[in-house]
Amino acid sequence: YKGDKLACIGRRGGKTFAMSAGGIERMVKNPKTRVLIFSHTEEQAMIIIAMAKEYLNDNYPNKVKRKMSDTNKKTLTLKNGSVMRCRAAGDTGDSGRGFEADILMIDEASRFSKFFWIAVRPIILMSVGEIWMSSTPFGKQGYFWEMFNESYNEKRDDARFKVFYKTTPQIVKERKITEHWTEERRDTILRTLEKDKRTMTKLEYGQEYLGLFMEDLQQFFPDELIKKVQTRTRPETITERDYYLGQDIARMGDDETTFEIGYLTENE
Repeated sequence: YKGDKLACIGRRGGKTFAMSAGGIERMVKNPKTRVLIFSHTEEQAMIIIAMAKEYLNDNYPNKVKRKMSDTNKKTLTLKNGSVMRCRAAGDTGDSGRGFEADILMIDEASRFSKFFWIAVRPIILMSVGEIWMSSTPFGKQGYFWEMFNESYNEKRDDARFKVFYKTTPQIVKERKITEHWTEERRDTILRTLEKDKRTMTKLEYGQEYLGLFMEDLQQFFPDELIKKVQTRTRPETITERDYYLGQDIARMGDDETTFEIGYLTENE
C-alpha cells in the first residue's frame, strides 16, 4: 500500500519485521528513497535496521552497499542511493529536526508524546512523504489512537491513515504452515495464549494480544454515578461552617486555573 499507514497489531505479530521488509521493498524499487526510523531508544530502532539487513541479504543480496552496511549499524545504504537511518526519539523528537525523508517509520507509536509528533511530522512535508507507524495500543490517547479512531471506528472519508489491524491469535492461526512454522508449533503457541488469557487481566490480555484500546476497564465507577455524586445545587445563602478550597493549576496548558470551594456534608 502506498500512503500513510497504521498497523495496530497484537504483541509478537510481526509488525516490526513487516515495516522493515516494506521499507526495503520501497528502497529497492525506488532509487534514492530516504527512510527515517524512530523508536524510543536507539537500540530499539536498530532492531528494525538489523531486520531490514537480514531481509535485504535474503532477497536482494546484490543491492546492498557492503562498505556502509558493515561499518555503520545505524545506517543501511543501497547501491541505488536509497538509505535507511535510525534515530532515538527521546521525549520530544528533537533528534529528528533538520532531517528530510520520504518515509517516516515509527515503532511503538502509541507511546510517543504530543511534542514528538509536533517535531517529526514536518520531516516528510516537502518530500510529500509517508508516515508508517505500528504499535500495540496504549489507551485511548495520543496521535496513534486519534488516527486509528478516525479511520477504523469513525470511517471518515478524509482519514489520513489506512489501518491494518490484526490480533495475535489471528496471526498465529492464519500463518501458513511451513517447515519452520509447523502445526505443532502453532498449537503450542495457541495453548500458551489460552494460559495467558486465564492468568492476565482482561485489560492486559486485550491490550497486549488483541490490540485493543482498553483503558475503559481501568474505570472503577460508572459515569452515571460520578455525575450523580458530583452534581449539587448551589446554596442560596452562605452559612457559618468549615469551607475547603481546591485549586487546579493550569500551568502551561490551554486551560485556565480554577478554584473550587466546597464544604463537607453529612451523607446528604
